[in-house]
Amino acid sequence: MACHSQWLGANETGVDLSTETITRASTLAQQTGLDASFICQDIAQFGLENTTQFDIVFASYGTIFWLQDLSQWD
Repeated sequence: MACHSQWLGANETGVDLSTETITRASTLAQQTGLDASFICQDIAQFGLENTTQFDIVFASYGTIFWLQDLSQWD
């Protein structure tokens, strides 16, 4: 069974500081057939190094907590 995002042509990317979270997300994606990529990196560092553009970005309150300076993430 295809995921809804595949019907819409969406590509998902997840970023998290925890290797355990990335491993679990990768496992769930594989089990459900979701075509997604997961990156284990500090979100501020990801913001500095990332060159990919995204149409939509979702950041939970947990993401904001880890930013020492909100100006790092613009």
